[in-house]
Amino acid sequence: MSSMSGDGKKLLRSKGQKDSKTLSKKRWDQESDEKGYYYKITKANEEIKIEGQEIIDSMTDEERKILSSKSGTLHFKHLLALGSVRYKGNSKPVGVALVSDEDISVPVIDVLKNKETGIDVEKDISYRDVKAGEEFYLTYYEFMFLIIRDEYAGFLEANGDPYGAHFSPKLHAFMDKSRKEVKLPTPTINFAKGTGSIKTKENMFDIDELSPDGKWVIKPGFERFAPLVHNGRRRKRRGKKENESRGNIPYPVPTLRAIALQEELGLSRGKVKTRLTSEEELLKKGKDIIDSMDENQRKNLGSKSGTLHFVHSLGYPNKRGISKPIGVTLISDEDIQVPVIDIKKDNDTGIDPVNDITYRTVSAGEQFDISLYEFMYLIIRDEYAGFLGVDGNDRGAFFSPNLTPFFKGEKKLPIPYIGFDKNSKSDTSMVDIYLTTQANGVVVKSKYAAKFGPLFG
Repeated sequence: MSSMSGDGKKLLRSKGQKDSKTLSKKRWDQESDEKGYYYKITKANEEIKIEGQEIIDSMTDEERKILSSKSGTLHFKHLLALGSVRYKGNSKPVGVALVSDEDISVPVIDVLKNKETGIDVEKDISYRDVKAGEEFYLTYYEFMFLIIRDEYAGFLEANGDPYGAHFSPKLHAFMDKSRKEVKLPTPTINFAKGTGSIKTKENMFDIDELSPDGKWVIKPGFERFAPLVHNGRRRKRRGKKENESRGNIPYPVPTLRAIALQEELGLSRGKVKTRLTSEEELLKKGKDIIDSMDENQRKNLGSKSGTLHFVHSLGYPNKRGISKPIGVTLISDEDIQVPVIDIKKDNDTGIDPVNDITYRTVSAGEQFDISLYEFMYLIIRDEYAGFLGVDGNDRGAFFSPNLTPFFKGEKKLPIPYIGFDKNSKSDTSMVDIYLTTQANGVVVKSKYAAKFGPLFG
């Protein structure tokens, strides 16, 4: 097992660089241009290059033979990423999944250790054994302390190439003597030049997911990464009183969506100046709007979600004759004003809130049927804020639209859907609004004809 001792900092700074001369000249001089293992030369990289070369020059022939001798036995599987933390519109990588052809001892480091906290190699690193062929998961810093060992020397197998992926640390801040708060490089992994980006959907696996109540939770098998999931809260954050005074309180994703969509769909809070292009932007907008609210407005958010109850979905046939949701049956504990929208209005035609939406009053306790677009304009109101009750759970169902075509400009509206708590049984409850005749025709049941009949005309 290799570790950092004596010249530990030099080893950390030198091993695993992409410049071919930091490895055995005999092995790499002829391949370096073809494989493209060269840095863009910066002052920090040049210093690392010189220091690494000095260490290698001091090695014996036997020691140099060890460098990257086992790179082909360590295999890249995929990056581990957090969907709850976005970077340039994508999930943020926080670790890596690997497989070794040999039994291996791998570093274990607190997942919250980083370049600001530093890592004491004597106190902060322990080791665990992993069997050959067993997939294992490391944080980026654990990976760093593994891949700088002599036997890997910064390289591992990917895309069928024993040197197809390499350790590619960001060094500038670490090498800047004025940046005393930066105690370690920022570790990253890249594929060999010419083989594409490592940060594609195919190469990244999100280890967190949204729960039915709109909070981010870690997926089974990745529990040790749970401290990295913070649902919009920064680990370094203001004191509690200051947070509350600024409205810096985390809200579930369905609520952030609902509040932002009120403005995006023209219901409130001014005109839309620019169309949002990602859910990240939408959630940020929702958070900014909530932060601008006064205390009473924030208290109203979701205050009546438990008074509105899901009964069942309403289904109609698609082109293959399979029922798909077209509406929903609800019931309210209170008298309620319900949107009324022409059933032929959808995400292709668009809906003008001023000219296309009227309202009707439904008495408390009375079941009512609405289209999915009417549901959307109802559930995004402040008092529901994206949630409604089901199976005795005040937030057992939630607004879960398909936003991608809307963000891309392909559709004029989001495609509305309803999500359900994982313990709810009602998500499969659907009542067909149509009958299939002997001639394979489709007719709307009389109960639903007035509202949904024009779809079949």
